[in-house]
Formats: sequence, structure tokens, C-alpha cells
Amino acid sequence: MTVIYIIGGFNNITFFSSEFFGIPWIWYFPNEEQSGVRSVATAFLNDDMIKNARNKNISDFTAELGPTYPNVHNYHEYDFISRVYTSELILSDRKSEALILEYKENNRVIIQFMYDDLLISILTFNEKLAYEWMKDLSFEKYRG
Repeated sequence: MTVIYIIGGFNNITFFSSEFFGIPWIWYFPNEEQSGVRSVATAFLNDDMIKNARNKNISDFTAELGPTYPNVHNYHEYDFISRVYTSELILSDRKSEALILEYKENNRVIIQFMYDDLLISILTFNEKLAYEWMKDLSFEKYRG
């Protein structure tokens, strides 16, 4: 795994060349006390991945990307996961279906969803505050 810390005001951004599902991710670490969010990770999905995601829910899509990754069908196999389900997520400019992974210990929750050609993964220990923060979340101004 390659880790690059980008400096010049962005030292809270990290690049992983191979992370979840064997694809590159860019991780951002916001101010957790204000946002309730520990990290936001984004992965670019190529055209084949996006085509594969059509007509599938987020759980089935991530299950195809990583068959051993917890999803709504197999989470009982993981002793550290208490619950996995899908839910509607409200962002500033749209609604999206999210895959929610709840851990048994320490209130850890992972929220994953697609945003156009990005797969987003948010780690939080304060789910209520994180959902409030996400209501202002948009990637629209960064689109090319």
C-alpha cells in the first residue's frame, strides 16, 4: 500500500493506492468534533464498475466488488458487525441509497454510497451528528 501525505494546507488528505475492494481511495479526515465524522474516503469508479452498478442496490454492488466485504446478506459471518442494512441518505443536492455497517463495539458506523462515478465511505462514531453534517455534503463543485 502506498501512502502519500499531501502538504500545503491539505495534510489531512491521504492517498491509498489499494484499499477497500482493491481500488485506490483518497481519504479525508475532517474535524471530528465539529462534524461527527472520523473520515471520508472516495474511490473513482470506472465505466465498467458504473455499468455493473446499474439496477443493483448498494449492498449487492459492494458484494460484487468485494465478495468477502460485509453486506446485508453475509454480515452474520462477521463477529464484529452487529447489523448491516440499506437506507436513504439525504445530501445537500440529492438523495442516495446507503449501505450502513454498524459495529458491535465503540459505536462505529460506516456509511457507504455512490455519488455519480464515486464510491464514498464515511466512518463515524457519532451517527446523529454525521447525518447532520452530510446534509451539507456535495461533490458537485468538484466535477470536471
